[in-house]
Amino acid sequence: MNQLTVLTLFTGPIFIDTTNGGTIAELNSYCVTEEANALLKLLGRTLYTELIDATVDGAVTGTKWTNLINGVAASFEYGGKTMKYNGLKNYFCYLIYTIYTRDQVTSNTPFGDVAPKPSNGEQTFNIPRAVKAYNLWVDAFNDAVDYINHINSETADTYEGFNTSKLEYVNSWGI
Repeated sequence: MNQLTVLTLFTGPIFIDTTNGGTIAELNSYCVTEEANALLKLLGRTLYTELIDATVDGAVTGTKWTNLINGVAASFEYGGKTMKYNGLKNYFCYLIYTIYTRDQVTSNTPFGDVAPKPSNGEQTFNIPRAVKAYNLWVDAFNDAVDYINHINSETADTYEGFNTSKLEYVNSWGI
């Protein structure tokens, strides 16, 4: 399956500089790996394999899968509320931003993990920004869970065997 995340989405609060060729290659690698991991966590092995099998020339095909990835235009009622499902495609960037920036804090060396120590400044990591990005991903993931459950309630076993739980939010304080 082709990479779903477009690198131009890494702007504003989730900015990652994509003008450097090395960064682009590394970020593309993160996108492919983390998109696959997230879809596997959401769908489970059987449905994930079905999604991969529904991929032609790197593009997702079939209404069931394109709606899951790209979203649907119509609103629907589920769990006593009106929902609009926007898909996962434009939200993977929040998960990838969180993981990518986490991994930039330290470097793996022959001497172990080390953090850079600038000589004329202070090393920082914007934890609130990463937490917010992750929680936006949680919203998208949980919306996908609701969307799949809604589809299964209307057309039994469209996503046969789906039983994924929703993700929990995180906060900066670890509580």
